[in-house]
Amino acid sequence: MPEKSRAGGGRCRQRLLLLTVAIGSPVAVVRIDHERSRAEAAVKVETEQRARAENLAEQNRLSLYAARIKLAEQTFKEGDVAHVVRLLDSLRPEAGQTDLRGFDWYYLWQLCNSERLNAGRGRRPGAVRRVLAGWPVGGGRRG
Repeated sequence: MPEKSRAGGGRCRQRLLLLTVAIGSPVAVVRIDHERSRAEAAVKVETEQRARAENLAEQNRLSLYAARIKLAEQTFKEGDVAHVVRLLDSLRPEAGQTDLRGFDWYYLWQLCNSERLNAGRGRRPGAVRRVLAGWPVGGGRRG
């Protein structure tokens, strides 16, 4: 008789286990679905924040470009061509960045190279600066 009760107890445990699995599976599915939804929401928030940060970085880059071009113009008028060249070099785009250089950058670059050539040939340094003195700060752009 004890063997029959063991066999009956084994069946009872199996039924209990099946019942636990049957009840637990839908709960687990609901939990998994909830966690998946939370993960997707977190990815969406992260993507939005990354886009916002990239936009701010680009705006800062544009502001830095404008400020350095103005400083380069003023520095050129003061005659420090080497410093202007360093400022202009700092505005070259890095790999993957858009090139912000416009007419103002190329004009100043050409002026610096003309100034260097004139100084090397014994010509009057500053002749180009006198022409630039009438040039409006910011390259005449409104903005």
